[in-house]
Amino acid sequence: MTSMSHRRAFLLVGLLLLNSLALVVTAQGAQGRGGSKDDFLVNTITVGNVSSPAASWIQPDGAMMPYLFMDESVEVSVEVRRLGNAQLGKSAPVTLEVLHPIGFVMQTWSWDTSELIGSIGSHTNSVVWTPDVAHSILNTSTNELHGGLILRASVDYPQDDRNENDVKEQAVPIAIQSDSMDGIAGTSLGFIPGRYQAGGGGAVGAGSWTTAGTDENNSDVGSKHWRHSQPGSNYPSNAYDRLVRGFFTTTQDCGPGAAIDGELSYVYQIYACRDAFYSNNFISTQFHVRAWGATNNGDAVSIEMWRPPGQYNDPMQSLHWNLTKGSPSSGSGDWTNLSWDPQVDWAQIPTLSNPDIFLGGNTWYYGLLFYSDSSGAGEGMHVDDFIQFGISKVDEFTLDVDCNHPESGFASPPNGLLVLKCDVTNNGYKPAPVRVFTEVSNASWMSPYLQIRIDADLNPNDHDNNVILQNFDAGMTTSVWLNLSIPPGADVQQQDWNVTFYDHSNGDMKGMLSIPVGVTEQHSVQLDSNTALLADTLLPGESGLIPFRLQNTGNREANYRLSAVFSEADWTGSVVNETGAIVPLPIALSKGESIDLHLNVTSYELATPGTVSFNLRATCPTCSGALFGTDVLVRNIEVPVLRSLSLTAEEDQISGLANGQARVVPLTLINTGNAEEQYTLELQQVNYTLSDLLTEQTPILDAWDGEANIALRLNMPLGLEPGFYTLTVIARNMADNTVGQSIQIVVEILDTAAVTVLDEDADQSYIPGEPPQFMEFEIRNDGNKADRFNMSLVVPDGMIAEVFEVSPWLVPGETWKATVTFSFVPGTEGQLQLGVTATSQNDPSISATGNALYRVGSQNWLRIPSVIPLEIDTADADHIMELTVRNQYTTAQAVAMELDDGDAGDYMQVRINSQDRNFVLQVGEERKVTVELIIAESTLFNLNEDRKTVNFTVWARSETVSDAADAKMTVTMVRTAPVDTTDEEAEGGGAVRNVIMILLAAGVVVIGAFAVMRILGGLEEDAIDDWADDGYEGSLQATYAGVKSAPVIPTDAPPAGAPPTAPAPAATEAPAPAPAAASAAPPVPAEGLPEGWSMDQWQAYGQMWLEQNGRA
Repeated sequence: MTSMSHRRAFLLVGLLLLNSLALVVTAQGAQGRGGSKDDFLVNTITVGNVSSPAASWIQPDGAMMPYLFMDESVEVSVEVRRLGNAQLGKSAPVTLEVLHPIGFVMQTWSWDTSELIGSIGSHTNSVVWTPDVAHSILNTSTNELHGGLILRASVDYPQDDRNENDVKEQAVPIAIQSDSMDGIAGTSLGFIPGRYQAGGGGAVGAGSWTTAGTDENNSDVGSKHWRHSQPGSNYPSNAYDRLVRGFFTTTQDCGPGAAIDGELSYVYQIYACRDAFYSNNFISTQFHVRAWGATNNGDAVSIEMWRPPGQYNDPMQSLHWNLTKGSPSSGSGDWTNLSWDPQVDWAQIPTLSNPDIFLGGNTWYYGLLFYSDSSGAGEGMHVDDFIQFGISKVDEFTLDVDCNHPESGFASPPNGLLVLKCDVTNNGYKPAPVRVFTEVSNASWMSPYLQIRIDADLNPNDHDNNVILQNFDAGMTTSVWLNLSIPPGADVQQQDWNVTFYDHSNGDMKGMLSIPVGVTEQHSVQLDSNTALLADTLLPGESGLIPFRLQNTGNREANYRLSAVFSEADWTGSVVNETGAIVPLPIALSKGESIDLHLNVTSYELATPGTVSFNLRATCPTCSGALFGTDVLVRNIEVPVLRSLSLTAEEDQISGLANGQARVVPLTLINTGNAEEQYTLELQQVNYTLSDLLTEQTPILDAWDGEANIALRLNMPLGLEPGFYTLTVIARNMADNTVGQSIQIVVEILDTAAVTVLDEDADQSYIPGEPPQFMEFEIRNDGNKADRFNMSLVVPDGMIAEVFEVSPWLVPGETWKATVTFSFVPGTEGQLQLGVTATSQNDPSISATGNALYRVGSQNWLRIPSVIPLEIDTADADHIMELTVRNQYTTAQAVAMELDDGDAGDYMQVRINSQDRNFVLQVGEERKVTVELIIAESTLFNLNEDRKTVNFTVWARSETVSDAADAKMTVTMVRTAPVDTTDEEAEGGGAVRNVIMILLAAGVVVIGAFAVMRILGGLEEDAIDDWADDGYEGSLQATYAGVKSAPVIPTDAPPAGAPPTAPAPAATEAPAPAPAAASAAPPVPAEGLPEGWSMDQWQAYGQMWLEQNGRA
């Protein structure tokens, strides 16, 4: 397809050249006016002669086409005749030219005819022509031969006015080479047989190709032809035999067009040279042979182009075409035309990066190839008449230039712009070095400023009037734009615009255009500016100067008015000169005159970000007609984002107490910029506990007046030292963190008294009537100065509680544990809340109370139903009472049973069965608990009344939750002997009883002391089996088991009327133990006894006080 397009271009150029010559001849003939008597014509062009005729090609229609071979000389004869009946002989000049189809003259011969008489006069002249390039195209589908170099003969007689027969042309195809295939090559180019390997490599033998058994009688041309089998035999199997195009030489130098084949030279024992086909020197080629015969399946005879090592299955190394694709005749001597275009097969290789490059630009070797496998064989193929056609690359080139100018030329007013587009085609076979030059005939238009500009696709960086087209490849068409500006104020005139295309390598002209240009009369103006379309950037309310030039580009004088119109309201613009003075309007300018001015633009003070455009328009109120040219200057002004803000506080000097009571300082942030903005907020402070910002960022704020209210919370934390604290609030723009503002607030912390008393959790249930217990309450100085605190209690009904009245000095943040002694009045039940209050001595108005909630008695999570009273009238056996304990909680409970023997302990021993003292009750489960009562017979005997009722209490304490249920048990004792005596007896009996009671009391004291010693020693007495041996030990144990600390030293005298203590009975003296060293009381603190303490208390509890206050 490429070669066809080239040929069309070549034909077009040739026709253009012929037309130009015809015009010249016509002009000369018209001047001579010789008429029909002087009609010279080119009659014939003959290629070859009898002794050396041109080769003939039979076209598909049977016509004979003469053709030649490159580098072979031939005679060309031109016959010129003179028509008419003139009797006076005249001579005429004759020219014979060889034209390349792309349009350039390759060779020229000239001569004069002899003097010819009309009608019978003719003259024939011969020249020898040796074509040095090939130009022939063989259609491999139809075997039609076309193309060729053009022989053009012309006769140029000045008086000849009949010019249609003065020129004659004849195209002669020029083939590359041919071979009659008459035998093995000698020192001249021919064919050399050789056996190679299908896997690649050099020749290993002579192979099977031979001319044996052939002669001129059975050959198509010449005296012999090639075959790959011996006469009467089949061709060999497993053969890979080439018929290499080449020659032998006696030296190792094969010359520039061939390469030595070392292996083939070894086979023939003479230097063998392979002829090379340099595809980079051609643009196409076709091979032709004539053949007959056949090969079996799997075998082939091909035309081959190959490159070492020549592997058969690699088309990059062996490009071959099986002759059977051309359907050769199998009949003996029935020669068939077979032709192949290797570029067709080459372009089908899928791995090629650029298949359009002819045969890859590689160097190839060529010839015939016989390939056979191990299967059956036959006689094979007979091949003759080898011809190679093609087109050589030439350095010369011509151009097709197609421009869009009007036939009559251009017409334009002053300052007009003329645009000429030319599509230029390189008709050559190589990249063309083309230079484009343009000028106008009025030299004043070219100076001092160049009015012409060239814009070329192939040189985008050069825009003057002389531009080189770079990389102008063969067959390429490129566009060139030429722009001519008519000078402002140019007078009415007519000029020529010339455009010339040169061969940049040698300066030869390849084409030229000359276009008329007329300048018309007109009022016109030019407004332009050297600023970009975006002329300036202005913040709201700013002003800027936009430079511009006003020029009268017409060829008549004019007065101009200027006005600016903006796309947004409230923008203003005024025309000023270089000094800033406002220019009075209108402005008078002569033709071609110009003036440099500025447009002073002031933006709207509330302008929002974006682009604002303006039109600066020029009008001419004095012009008689329309105003042409560029009368409007359009530019844009960018309004950038203005980011600014205002951050204020209602107050920036604040004082207050560090009492934990927060204060809020309102802040206001206003967006004073021209776009919506959002700000982040940051707080900087020395003490991070002092304050907090209640928001980290503002919402999106409207332009100019968007407002955000910000809360700064002053926590006034407890214990913060007095002094001045500086807080810094920073607002930063989220889109640009370099934009921001800060504000400082100074906070003065005053001397502050504050105290905290922590609540305590009494995580157990308490039994009323138990001995006093202790609980510690934590007191913390939350002020910012050292302080002491007066302690007081808020005691609920049913509770008895005491506390030390004053704390030690506590520094800020220091804690102290106040010890509260408490107990509950018997019969108290429910939830009791104790309040412990600490009051500052620094500021008595400051106090705090901590509470503890005590669960006393039953919370109904354990339940003991009422128990039937028991009556005892005998001491012969143990007595028992049973009670039921029920779990009414939502989970299982661990239960511990406890006993308060009450007044029953004065008469009997009361104990809980050891198996029932601790147990676990599931949800809803009940358990029987047995209480054992042991009473002495003497007790019943000595009752002072017939029936004595006493009580004791049994407690069920939950160890899972805070609860304790109780049951009051009633026992009635019946005296065993009735009281029936006289008064004296009674008195005597009473005295005896008194003595007995005194003795019993003394025994109780001794036994009690022993019991206390056992308790302190960690001894546990589970059961006493013999009441008589142990007396009231159970009663004593119940009495003293709840003692948890040293007893409080009584400060009051014994109550009046208390019975005197009986003297202790004498005992056997034992060696007196060494007196124990009296425990010395700790030294009294320097500030004295704790407030409210006595010395006796200090001696008993001073060491404990020191330890609790960290002063031990």
